[in-house]
Amino acid sequence: MSASAVWAVTPNFAVLRIDPATATRTVRSRAVRAAAVAAGEAGVWVLGTDGTVVRLDERTARVRARAHVPTDSATAIAVGADAAWVTSAADGTLWRVGHHGELGSIQIGAGITDVAATADGVWIVNPMAVTLVRVDPATTEADEPLALGAIPRSVASDGKTVWVAASGAAHAASTSPVAGVKALPASMCEPVRAGPEGRADVLVVSDLPLQGGKRLTAERMSQAIEFVLRERGFRAGRLRVA
Repeated sequence: MSASAVWAVTPNFAVLRIDPATATRTVRSRAVRAAAVAAGEAGVWVLGTDGTVVRLDERTARVRARAHVPTDSATAIAVGADAAWVTSAADGTLWRVGHHGELGSIQIGAGITDVAATADGVWIVNPMAVTLVRVDPATTEADEPLALGAIPRSVASDGKTVWVAASGAAHAASTSPVAGVKALPASMCEPVRAGPEGRADVLVVSDLPLQGGKRLTAERMSQAIEFVLRERGFRAGRLRVA
C-alpha cells in the first residue's frame, strides 16, 4: 500500500491501482509480467517474472524507471527509503535497485526468500538456513545471521518491529558436499540439501520449470518439498534423504 492507493497483482500478471476509499480499480498496468508489487518511501515498484524491475508513477502507474536483475531466480521485492530490494533464492544475492534503475548487490546466502525494508534495515529470511539477516541500507553490509527456532516463511515490519512468520521447529540444512550421494551439475541444479549431519542415502531431485510465470508455482512446490523433508528430519524410515 502506498500513500494514496492499494496495489495488487492479478492472476494474469497485471498490476492494479485501487482507490482505498472506494475499493475501485483506477489503473491497470501491464508494464511487465508482474510477479510482485511493493510500495514504500522510494515509490511503487514491480518485480517481473523475468527479473525486470520497474518503478511506477503512484498516480498514473506509468513507468518512471526500469532495470533488469541478472538472475533467473528473482524471488521477492521490498521498498525502502531510497531503493527497492530484490532477493534471488538460487544464488543468494540481494539486489539494490536505485531510484533511476541503478543496480548494486550483496551476497547473503543461497535460499533467501522474502524481504522487508525499514528505515534502518533490510531484513531477509532464509528458510534453508533457518535464519533472519539484517542488511544496513546505507552501507549494504550484512549483520551476522540470527538463528531462528522455526522455518521462516515471510517477513514484514510495522516500522517499529520486524515480524517473521515461521512454521515447525527445524535445524539448518547442510549445503556443503553431502556424503553418500552424488550432486547434479551446478548448471542444472541448486546445491544438495541434507540433514545437519551432512550425510544421505538417497537424493530426491525435483525437475520443475523455472522460466516464465510457471517459475512462481515451481518455487512454491520446491519449498513445500523441502518443508516436508525438514519436518521429518530429512529421513524416510531408515533412509537419510537429501
